[in-house]
Amino acid sequence: ANQSSRLLKDERGRAFGEEADVPSKAGSAESVVAEATGRRAAPFEFSPARSESEHSLLEYQVIFENAIVGICSMRNRLILRCNRRFEEIFGYGSGELYNRSVRTLYPTQEAFDRVGKVYPSFAKLNQYVHEPQLVRKDGKLIWCIVSGRVLDRRQPERDSVWVVQDITERKLAEDGL
Repeated sequence: ANQSSRLLKDERGRAFGEEADVPSKAGSAESVVAEATGRRAAPFEFSPARSESEHSLLEYQVIFENAIVGICSMRNRLILRCNRRFEEIFGYGSGELYNRSVRTLYPTQEAFDRVGKVYPSFAKLNQYVHEPQLVRKDGKLIWCIVSGRVLDRRQPERDSVWVVQDITERKLAEDGL
């Protein structure tokens, strides 16, 4: 049986587990997670051998990877990690966006700079939502709704988490009215 495996890493690049697609009894692929210790458990199966913090981390990883919206974490406007849906929205392969400037996703330097000017307001609001036109790897422009929050209001430019949804079809329908 053909088995693919992906190393799970935190934002500092430290491995904390491995995810693998393995054949299930029904013959379809089923994703399981092996922790860095080598123990295997189904993603939603609580194991007494797993600590509460390990269980919580694993649960958040499963949520992150299975979200139907794109999610990324950034530091100083560099993409540290993102889920598969984020990569799909923008047409990138697995891991291609890691450690790249979010400028890659903006059609112009001016659009990138305009969003950069809102970072100081994060200290007050701790949220920014907008509907920019962004660019896919293939150069195609898409409309997205983007919502971001910072992890530390004292340093809003540092660590942030962003959720992205492609709303191109909605925008085209609105323009057609």
